[in-house]
Amino acid sequence: MKKTLFAAVMGALTAIAIAGLTFAQTYPPNIPVVSGPASISPNDLFQDVVNGYPTAQSQYVSAANLAGFVGNGGTGTNFLIGGKADQNLWQRATTGSSVTTTLTYGGPDRWAYWSGTNTAMTVSKVSTAAALPTGSANVFRMQRTASQTGVVQMCMAQEITSANSYYLQGHTVLLDFNVYTGANFSGTGLTAYVSYGTGTDEGLAGTSSYAYGLNAGGGGSGSWTGQANATAAVIPLGAVSTAYRVAAVASIPSTATEVAVALCYTPVGTASTTDALYFDNISLRKADALASFVNTTAGYVLSNNVLTATINGVVTNATIPPFSLRLYEEEQRNQLAYFFKIAEPAASKAVANGNYQTSTICDVQLPLPVPMRVAPTITIGGTSESNTTWAVMIASTTPVALASTYLVQDAVIGNTTNMIALQATTAAKTAGQGCTLVGAGGGANIQASAEL
Repeated sequence: MKKTLFAAVMGALTAIAIAGLTFAQTYPPNIPVVSGPASISPNDLFQDVVNGYPTAQSQYVSAANLAGFVGNGGTGTNFLIGGKADQNLWQRATTGSSVTTTLTYGGPDRWAYWSGTNTAMTVSKVSTAAALPTGSANVFRMQRTASQTGVVQMCMAQEITSANSYYLQGHTVLLDFNVYTGANFSGTGLTAYVSYGTGTDEGLAGTSSYAYGLNAGGGGSGSWTGQANATAAVIPLGAVSTAYRVAAVASIPSTATEVAVALCYTPVGTASTTDALYFDNISLRKADALASFVNTTAGYVLSNNVLTATINGVVTNATIPPFSLRLYEEEQRNQLAYFFKIAEPAASKAVANGNYQTSTICDVQLPLPVPMRVAPTITIGGTSESNTTWAVMIASTTPVALASTYLVQDAVIGNTTNMIALQATTAAKTAGQGCTLVGAGGGANIQASAEL
């Protein structure tokens, strides 16, 4: 039986060989012998580098080169949210509000921006064809308004929560993104900052302000506790109307408890119509394999996604992997944890339900779509409460217009990470009666913010 089986197998192999297929024995690649102690075997597939220092004729692959070869120069979680324009919710506006000296969240979710005197600027969603990286339908445009004469540094920035910043302690990080220079871009390049502090969620603006600590701007009055730049990477951009992929590599100290990134440029002269930079695919990732590329003052322009630097006299390359894309649904949840806006619907269309706690005050609770980072602060109306045009409906009666106090945040009940508490004052009704907050068609909104 065994002989019969053996003969059948051999016959099959013979038939395959006759059919034109051949079998060749394979061998490991021939690696040159390392000059060194006799104890090193010439048959080693990977030769030893004694004590970590190569000698003459040693054959070795550096960590950076190996990282580039296997493409892990910056993989894993993107610590930034809303860094792809197509996935950003743009809840506030797709054409951001004009800003000078006061830091504003006026356009894209999670990104604030500021400049300075006579340097009005915006951050907007545009689909300029030449600025689009492959796989993108829109980009962020950070633009100095035409005819502005101010030459103050312009920035857009994002702060990472302390809870997430802890994961970056003691690691090398890679900040990389696509950038396109506008036809009238007046700067000579951009500066990509990766910064850190030793406080907790101190914010981009305010009394302990990242923006103030970065360039004394944004309307703040003091910097973060222990604020410093892990890198202020200057990236030269040689020509207008040109697309680049660029990167900055930084080392986050083990003491860091908050981290932020900022993309900035300093304009010159008088702004023409497209004095702007266009960004997309902005990410910040751990990249410990790129430790030898850390540079506190200079950034990199990638060529075919390859980062090149001269390290210890040796030209070294690392392949930077593509943008770390999250599913759109996950990106939505991440952004809604920081900001949520509901526009006033048409007249009599319901938004939230509640009860009359007194004869004139209707308390309503508006559930949030996802839990927010912290209990949010509320802005009601358009730009102020006087713009509010909401109404209250009782049972199925005609909507009741709000009284002179309008719609306000309910300080007694208070907000939670899951719910907004609102209070509407109307003419006298019956305490305990149910009520519903409805629209009146006036174009107002309710904004809940847990931004940093």
